[in-house]
Amino acid sequence: MAPAPCTVDQLLSDVLADAIAARLVRPPDSRVDAVLSAEAFAACRAAIVEAAHNAQEHGGASRLWLAVEAGDAGHLVIRATDDGVGLPDR
Repeated sequence: MAPAPCTVDQLLSDVLADAIAARLVRPPDSRVDAVLSAEAFAACRAAIVEAAHNAQEHGGASRLWLAVEAGDAGHLVIRATDDGVGLPDR
């Protein structure tokens, strides 16, 4: 876990230390000046790494693009879009 406070750039750098995330994740084009608590850092890192693993394992993705923006009331919004096949129809 990163020491608090932590920046979004530090979060993305740490995410890319994961082997699967390093192959798939394409960092966002824009930067967000946000400071994350240790708890927020851990939650965001886990969510992004899980998204990368799921995109590869379940969707056969080769890329996962991230969009990060500052939301309302101090929230950080992270969107992940991949080039996988998606979820099967039910």
